[in-house]
Amino acid sequence: MQRARFIKYHISGAYIKYVLSGLSSLLADYATFVTLRNVFKVQLSVSVFFGMVVGLALGFVLNKLWTFQSNAHAHKTTIQIVIFALLFVFNTTFTYLLILALRSVEVPETAGKLLAMVFITLWNFFIYKKFIFRD
Repeated sequence: MQRARFIKYHISGAYIKYVLSGLSSLLADYATFVTLRNVFKVQLSVSVFFGMVVGLALGFVLNKLWTFQSNAHAHKTTIQIVIFALLFVFNTTFTYLLILALRSVEVPETAGKLLAMVFITLWNFFIYKKFIFRD
């Protein structure tokens, strides 16, 4: 019975929508990061920051309106944005530090960015569901 509930939860509409929203956000974030870093030769910290801004802004809109269908009023939306902003600061710092640490052992920056995105995707679902978009 426990296994059936686990499977039902993980193939539920919210989870599938989260994965699709996450993939869209991930692609926007990663494309911005790679373009800034590799094409325009922008500093690592700036490339990480703007990639995260683009990806998380898209993620916020998709998750609020589509994935979790949060109908929060203006006051609650303000609280959601504040919590989301704090998560943004943490995720951006984590990403930058992980890329630096992995770069020191000659792991390409793009691989470090992808690894950071995996971790962030995993914990963000639970934070979004339990704290940010909980109605």
